[in-house]
Amino acid sequence: MTFQPIKKQTTVYEVVKQIEDSIISGELKIGSRLPSERQMAQLLEVSRPVVRESLIVLKGKGLINMIPGKGNFINDYRVNGSLPILESLISFQANNIDKKLIESLCATRKLIETETAYLAANNRKKEELDILIEINKEEHEILNKLKLNKLKDFRIENLVELDFKFHHEVAIASGNLVYPLLLNSFKKVYTFLTSSFFSSLIKNLNDTNLNGMEDFEFVIETHKKLIESIEKFDSKNSRKTMIKLLEHGERLLLRNSIKN
Repeated sequence: MTFQPIKKQTTVYEVVKQIEDSIISGELKIGSRLPSERQMAQLLEVSRPVVRESLIVLKGKGLINMIPGKGNFINDYRVNGSLPILESLISFQANNIDKKLIESLCATRKLIETETAYLAANNRKKEELDILIEINKEEHEILNKLKLNKLKDFRIENLVELDFKFHHEVAIASGNLVYPLLLNSFKKVYTFLTSSFFSSLIKNLNDTNLNGMEDFEFVIETHKKLIESIEKFDSKNSRKTMIKLLEHGERLLLRNSIKN
């Protein structure tokens, strides 16, 4: 059986995106009332069921409050929003991500991942350590291709996926059941940022004023050092190494990917 795209779902996505962007941009003010479902259907030239379904999605993200008999009102997403709103914020800002958002995301990563590194050194199992070692071997293979200037064989998404897999495996090795789930919930935001990070390094490879290759080496070699600390059950050094890794990434993101 061949599955075909469903137009209705695409339409719902487009309606959600349009309203969502208007809320995030401030065009739709906090506390303001949306037009009625009938009016919105006319304005957007879609059916009322599509409008209704879109409003339910927006409510689930914490962007609107649906009050029976009164209408639908814009929420302050900072107060009422849930994790999915992060993806919306990143999508809205695209290649011009606000400095405050980057700093907030990086601070959250440090809060979670310095602890996963610390716990992994205490609780890791041999099979988890073996997976980390194998991931790092794959990273070094990619690094060697870059050194040989085999960019035609290089795909950013492969390195992004490996990087996420590495950090997720550290979370699994921590022995805490919640940390891997938290990283999964951030995966789309995480991979967007790391894709931006590694893309900027690729661009820097041909710029003699920027240390693109050195930055690649730093990330992959620091992964190796983290593995060594975890292998030795050195929890303090594991935490210290993770902090260095995350702060390095934050500096480059702020330098290459955001507006001031």
